Amino acid sequence: KDADIALFDAHPFDTYARCQMTLVDGEVRFERKDVDAKPTLKLADRAKPKFDPADRAAALEIAANPKGTYALTGATLHTVSGADIANGTLVIANGKIAAVGGPDTEIPQGTQTVDCKGLDVWPGMIEAGSVIGLFEIGSVTETQDVSDSAQHQPELRTSVALHPDSELIPVTRANGILASYVQPSGGSISGQGCVMNLDGWVPPEMVVADGVALNVNIPAYVTPRPEGARQRGPGGAGGEDPNSKRKERMEAIADQFRAALQYGKVVQAAKDGKAEMPPTDPRLAALLPFARGEKPVIFSADRRVEILDALKMIEDLKLKGIISGAGEAWRVVDELKAANVPVLVASTLRVPTDRSYPYDSSYTNPLRLQAAGVKFAIRTVGQGPDQATVSRNLPFEAGNAVAYGLNEADALRSVTLAPAQILGVADKLGSLEVGKIANVVITQGPLLQVTTEVRSLFIKGQPLAPESRHTRLHAKYRQRLSEVKEGKSPLGLVRTSPAQAPPAAQAEGGAAAPAAGSR
Repeated sequence: KDADIALFDAHPFDTYARCQMTLVDGEVRFERKDVDAKPTLKLADRAKPKFDPADRAAALEIAANPKGTYALTGATLHTVSGADIANGTLVIANGKIAAVGGPDTEIPQGTQTVDCKGLDVWPGMIEAGSVIGLFEIGSVTETQDVSDSAQHQPELRTSVALHPDSELIPVTRANGILASYVQPSGGSISGQGCVMNLDGWVPPEMVVADGVALNVNIPAYVTPRPEGARQRGPGGAGGEDPNSKRKERMEAIADQFRAALQYGKVVQAAKDGKAEMPPTDPRLAALLPFARGEKPVIFSADRRVEILDALKMIEDLKLKGIISGAGEAWRVVDELKAANVPVLVASTLRVPTDRSYPYDSSYTNPLRLQAAGVKFAIRTVGQGPDQATVSRNLPFEAGNAVAYGLNEADALRSVTLAPAQILGVADKLGSLEVGKIANVVITQGPLLQVTTEVRSLFIKGQPLAPESRHTRLHAKYRQRLSEVKEGKSPLGLVRTSPAQAPPAAQAEGGAAAPAAGSR
């Protein structure tokens, strides 16, 4: 056979595995090297994940307790905020974590005990930026409620538009993501996002914190072409500077914050009896606490120039800023550190933002931020119809950062406690601590591994099976395959009536032979 070979430093199904070398027709086409140009090929110093189908376990069935109290015993508790607890006990009561400790932890009477020996218990992961609950089907605009047509709408809130029955919600939470920052998009000032739990009958039942942050989109920077080359992008056809309109939009955003501050001064003067009360302006009133630096503003910025522009606006307007996206954050780590601005890194599973950048610039982005002392969390990012479906990949985004140098504990923190801290909900979510909402994931193996099975979930202290449309379809077609192999069902579409159709015959390999008239 052709000598097409790939060399990994661990099993290829290991999320933490990294490709070290590839050969095509026996010739080396890729070789990963360290900064000193020495090959890095070596075995990974970690346990191998299991792939034996016989080891696959069914979901851990936990019956609902009328008293709402549960004790998970015998598991390894990964608290995130502290050390792991072997053979630990976690007590849930009234929707919150009531106790976290070792095997001697007191369990109140009437508590339903769940034997989790050999399993792992984790805090639910938090997606730090998605449109889940606002976006359902890419080809049907009526199912998309993520943006408005206006440029500046700070009064819009995602919490009033959530769709609790979205099929994408159970798909996402079945992978251990139990809460999400749901953000608006569109225009320059998109509106206010909320943090929600991925379970509930109505939006108010799901929302953990409303008006968490204001989302602002920094206009995209267009790299100018060499003189004489045809410029693509906005304004490029006629030779106009493609970034001239961008500067105007940036100034318009800043003007909105300045206007909100002036509006606030006039309102305060009226309350003090020094002026007449101005007409109510819902937009400026909604923008005021963000303009004053009382609440965070999340700037969506990906390229180096965009990030620097966002940092300048944060400094000039004295805002409480957060950078989201940040594909080129690795290029401005010193500036981010100096500004003390946290970053929500959007994806480690994408190609570089520029063809001239190192192939692993996105993979190592979190590691470089950590090395520089920049506070960060990892989130997912999708385009077009993938906007709301990619959230389920959050653990693998963090796992890929581990493959490219980030410590495993830090990667876990980047999708649990770190986003909770950056978004201001760390008193409610992000770790296994007494008093926090009981969003808990029970697995059989490391949370960030693609081969790890989620056995059961708790959201707000209520047990949930990790079921979704995906698992239902899997069960449905596995059942159909079994019927075909047993000769109970034909393979293919039967064109004749059931009375005329001959009995299905077993074909070689155990599959039923097609019935007459089928194809």
